[in-house]
Amino acid sequence: MAPLTSRRLAGRRRTLVEPLAGLGPILRASLIERFTQCGKPGCQCLRGEKHGPATYLTVSYPRA
Repeated sequence: MAPLTSRRLAGRRRTLVEPLAGLGPILRASLIERFTQCGKPGCQCLRGEKHGPATYLTVSYPRA
């Protein structure tokens, strides 16, 4: 496989980005799964069987 030059990479990026332009605003976010420990005496989570998963959506907004 031939190495990708800067010009070829830029062209490839344009090809991939063009269809996205019609989508409108895009939310910049991450989906996170967490497992937790409650700390109650005798709970399964203290033996390594944590509670969860709890799913969170974290959103990043651009600076104004």
